[in-house]
This record gives sequence, structure tokens and C-alpha cells, in this order.
Amino acid sequence: MLTLRVDSSLIPGVIAPITVDALLSAAEPILSRTGRIVTGLRINGVDQPAFREPDVLALDLLATDDVDLVTTPVGDLATQA
Repeated sequence: MLTLRVDSSLIPGVIAPITVDALLSAAEPILSRTGRIVTGLRINGVDQPAFREPDVLALDLLATDDVDLVTTPVGDLATQA
């Protein structure tokens, strides 16, 4: 199974293969309920600064991949803008 961490917390049971787009589409509605938004993505230890671009969204994540999502409270983003 894919290893997924959100803000360093392990999230079990993520079935691969899954695209980055599908992973974000599943995670973001849940995170938004707690007032958080995904602001960073690392795949196998490599930052993906353009993770909302189509070529990154289309990437297939495999069972051997290690994925970290970094989130930020929406209110923090509003005050930084």
C-alpha cells in the first residue's frame, strides 16, 4: 500500500495505483472541513512545487511510493496574502 502522511500523521489504507489528482480530490474535501488546505506535496522525499499543474496531477502513485501532504490553515493563508 501507498504510504501517505498528512502533516506527518500516517494515513492508513490508501490503495494504489492512484493519481495525484485523485488523491488530492479525496483529501481536500475532508481537510476543508477542518479549515485546512494542501500547500505542499512530496513524493519519495522530493518536493513537487508545481503539484497543481496538469502534468503532476496526472502522475500515477504506486504502492511503493511515499507521499507527504503539507497543509496550512486557510486563515493563515488569508493573512499572508
